Amino acid sequence: MKLNDKNIRALAAQKRDKKQVVADGAGLCIEFRPGGRHPTWIYRYSIEGKRETFTLGRYPDLTLKRARELRLQYGAMVVEGNSPARAKRERKAEAARAKTLQEFFDRYRTERLPGVRKNITPVVRAFENDILPTLGKSDIRDIGRDQIMLLLLNKKSTAPTMALAVHDHLNALFTYAVDVGALTINPMASIKKKVIHNMKARERHLTEAELSIFLPAVYERNDQTSASVVELLLLTGVRKRELQEARWSELDLDKSIWHIPAARMKMGSPHTVYLSTQAGQIFRYLKEQAALVGSPFVFPNQRTPKRSAVSQTYANNAIMRTLKMDSMADFENCTAHDLRMTFSTRLSELGVRAEIADLCIAHKRSAIEGVYNRAQLKESRVAAMQLLGNEIDRIMGRAGHGALPDSNVVPLRG
Repeated sequence: MKLNDKNIRALAAQKRDKKQVVADGAGLCIEFRPGGRHPTWIYRYSIEGKRETFTLGRYPDLTLKRARELRLQYGAMVVEGNSPARAKRERKAEAARAKTLQEFFDRYRTERLPGVRKNITPVVRAFENDILPTLGKSDIRDIGRDQIMLLLLNKKSTAPTMALAVHDHLNALFTYAVDVGALTINPMASIKKKVIHNMKARERHLTEAELSIFLPAVYERNDQTSASVVELLLLTGVRKRELQEARWSELDLDKSIWHIPAARMKMGSPHTVYLSTQAGQIFRYLKEQAALVGSPFVFPNQRTPKRSAVSQTYANNAIMRTLKMDSMADFENCTAHDLRMTFSTRLSELGVRAEIADLCIAHKRSAIEGVYNRAQLKESRVAAMQLLGNEIDRIMGRAGHGALPDSNVVPLRG
């Protein structure tokens, strides 16, 4: 019978007390077993007068369309007098002899991946970019939990979602290693995905020297809007979600004020950001861009600009693109959150009192609020934000904008 997804599911739902094999044609069959387990694709063929059966994979992980494509691929081998089953055994034996993770991945890439993934490019890219540079030269038998956890922690600091993907890719690779006898235990067995969620990402701040390299590279590698989100994180000290989901209704650019409502703040209290001249200029550029698509969001989603903002990975994606530049090869990884830490650290280095810096970053409610009146606090925060804006201009080699007010303000350094 000619198979389709509908009749495969119907056959799989039937109760049976013995194995049943249904042919699709040209040697491709699907095997159903008692107990309701997933059916398995098999390919039957004759070579040198001998009947052989070759297992392709499980349905629905291996789709009907992909199974037919594999049958054509392996059928071509048979026509040339090569046994797919024998070739698989030889590849498994070779894989079992592999020592380094790089060598083993090369076998895994040809032996296992094509049977479970039609498009193996994202998996290969993840190994080449995120796994092999760190673990590729290690003996696969010596790779343990500590090495893997360090890799996942570093990846989480730059791309939390990718850390989960790396977990899945490594688990699949080590499962294959156990299957072919290269390992007796999968080192990923004790590393559940929830462990990644609970890992505390390391924090760091960028030094002046690092900023002088990093910020120009951000603008060189990214489009203006993507680069703007990175610089605004540094100029405002807000969390990436607070910036990436910002709406124009929250901003008053004429007054250089951004009111973030309590519902969008992590601490649950509204927060006012006093914008430096530099931040204001960036926001004005972004407003012109958003107006072109009629979006209420500062950073509109390209597909649905009137309904949603960019994804939560937007800022970190811009940073990742920057760090992958050849000129940034020796630059230590950093994340959007590290820019918030840099904001706080730079304010301190510029002589801003800790209490004022805390108010600027909405890190905690400060006792200073009970000592100085609101007008004094506002002027001090405005001064601090402009001081930082001017400092970033200096580091970037740009002309500074504005001057610090010299009126009755809370001292920057007491």
